[in-house]
Amino acid sequence: MRAAVRFLSLAGFLLLAGAAASQPPPPPITRPAPPLMPIPVQPGNSNIDHNGIVIFRDRNFDGPAVNIGQDEPNLRLSWRVGSARVDRGSWQLCERPNYQGSCITLSQSSSNLGSKTVQSVRANVPAQAGWRALGSADFNRGGRDRRVIDVRGNPRLASVRLCGENFALRLHGARARFTNNASQALHLPGSVERGACTQPLSLGGPRRNLLAVEVTATSLGTGRARIRLEGR
Repeated sequence: MRAAVRFLSLAGFLLLAGAAASQPPPPPITRPAPPLMPIPVQPGNSNIDHNGIVIFRDRNFDGPAVNIGQDEPNLRLSWRVGSARVDRGSWQLCERPNYQGSCITLSQSSSNLGSKTVQSVRANVPAQAGWRALGSADFNRGGRDRRVIDVRGNPRLASVRLCGENFALRLHGARARFTNNASQALHLPGSVERGACTQPLSLGGPRRNLLAVEVTATSLGTGRARIRLEGR
């Protein structure tokens, strides 16, 4: 009796093993590759090849840092950014992955960015090319200042933009004046960050000879803030 039971058990095992062997192997499990993570570097390391932008956790180019030389859609940084050194080109820093959320553009180093969330960085988009400086004005902290930026040579332009240089500014209003005595209100965002520019502000239709731009703004920094007017 026991021999019969052992024989039936062995036969069942062989049948199960044969059935398993006849089935095709399961497909391999595939997972999306993790986002590219730049290698953190320590400031002051002379062996680092700085070929783009270096973002630092602390102000004055101090603390942990990341050296970036190409577009990075997902940095996965665990700390906020306090300063950035631009070694080449201009760079867009965005608060969310895939260049989403609030972004600023830096074309020169900034020792004090406040404390910004930065989760994606890319080289400045080609659409930003072709801008030229037209003039600048300084604005005080704690009150609305109205400044007129005269444009030398009265160039024919299709659009302008305003860029914060040393501090962020609150923008209250702006109006473009043309050589034919016409004027046009410009639709501004509520503010412009340090090192960033507004989106292009259309001058309406064909290119027009720009005489000046009147800007009302307030410095959000600890001192006088400068706005740079650019056009194309």
